[in-house]
Amino acid sequence: PATLSARLDAVERTLALLERSRAAEAGARESHRTLATLISNLPGIVFRCLNEPEWPMEFMSAGSLEITGHSAEDFVSGRVSYASLIHADDRAAVWSAVQQAMGERRPYRVTYRVATAQGAARWLWEQGQGVYDPAGGLIAVEGFINDITALRQAQIEIEEREILLETLLARGEAPSVPNAIMCS
Repeated sequence: PATLSARLDAVERTLALLERSRAAEAGARESHRTLATLISNLPGIVFRCLNEPEWPMEFMSAGSLEITGHSAEDFVSGRVSYASLIHADDRAAVWSAVQQAMGERRPYRVTYRVATAQGAARWLWEQGQGVYDPAGGLIAVEGFINDITALRQAQIEIEEREILLETLLARGEAPSVPNAIMCS
């Protein structure tokens, strides 16, 4: 009888353990689904990459296709290097800013230009931070990239209009008030 009772206790413990394991798996699946839904609804790119000059991607969200013209799989598989998209004049500054932030163990923000798969120029804003192992070693960089091309074009247009207005004022050719756009 004692042996039968001990076996029944062992079976009950095993069943309880299996039930907790199933519940944990269901919770993990739900967390993964929630995170995947949130990421897919962001108007940009969520990424995880190695801190190497070519920025090899371990994860990149589907937003990469709309912004860069390349699929997430193109980057994760290594068919396309993210660094190769960054404008040559911006590449060193991006690398330097990220390395400085990693060295200081703080988040970074950078703005730079890329060329899409179709050859179009885009302005991107990126925010990220390092991911560290328990010993403090940097294992990856994670972050978010957003297309700010329309904003940057509007800023450039405003700057050009300000230069034109300054030039006209310097020549004494300022537009009359009825023709000027007034903002309050």
